[in-house]
Amino acid sequence: PPFFPPLFVTSPRFALLRAGQSSPYPCALNTITLTLAVNLAVQLGSTITVAGFTGATVPGCEAANCAVPIPPAPQGALAEAYGRYGGSGTWDPFEVALTLTASGGTSSGVASVVSFTVRNPLTAQDSPLLQARASRMLLGPNEAELPFEGVGRDLETLLGTFEAVPGHAAPLRVVEARFISRGMGQSTSFPGSVNVLTVTLSTNVPLLAGCGCVLTVSGLAGVTGELPTPALPGPEARRWRGDSCPSSLRSVFTLWSNGTGDALRWASAPAPSDTFWASRGELRPVVGGRLGRSEECPPGGVR
Repeated sequence: PPFFPPLFVTSPRFALLRAGQSSPYPCALNTITLTLAVNLAVQLGSTITVAGFTGATVPGCEAANCAVPIPPAPQGALAEAYGRYGGSGTWDPFEVALTLTASGGTSSGVASVVSFTVRNPLTAQDSPLLQARASRMLLGPNEAELPFEGVGRDLETLLGTFEAVPGHAAPLRVVEARFISRGMGQSTSFPGSVNVLTVTLSTNVPLLAGCGCVLTVSGLAGVTGELPTPALPGPEARRWRGDSCPSSLRSVFTLWSNGTGDALRWASAPAPSDTFWASRGELRPVVGGRLGRSEECPPGGVR
């Protein structure tokens, strides 16, 4: 017997609408993956707009109608599901929305997969409500529009990130940064002596260069004069590095005092070509080459 009663007709809608992500870390580069299908035929030039990417930014896309690369199918994925919306989408940073344009026709109900990269917001947040709509779909010989519908979240996938739990793969779910461990020691208790303070920290998220991360050690009452810069790990004494990563992936930090002798601060240093932080007068120049692929530096190790 047929699955549906005779002449039963559904209304035009998305037959499949789901979104997930690759990283829940603050300020990290994050691959958003959309899986979608419409119960109408898709023609060349049909569009799907997904909106509601609250807090997300696309590197290099400060203006409206910015082209966002859409990579091909990853190794091991079903290649036929990729590439139906071309090699790029259009990002609107003001509406925080992505528009996809079909590069060819497909039958109704055929699922497509699209991935693109954003940068997560700096602070923790729950997964926002995404909505999708479609235009210029084919309903018989006529074109049809689909109004906004809610996008389903990936609440099952367990990411390979630190302390991952179900729900971290929901799009733009960003975990709160916190210390896993923190300790401090000194080299001497003798009065009036030069004292080397050693701070050992580990965090649940990567401390990414260029994201404006600042570590402050306060409450150093009784310290006299300007705090001297101690000898720090790394090739230059002014650098502070995370030892949990290979040297090419480590975040670079610069040390300075607040001038009153009661606090020390470290800040993540941008690439030497980035003048934003230097213009604020908060960071001393970082000697050396580019920072490398610090986005891949894992959390949870000694910093």
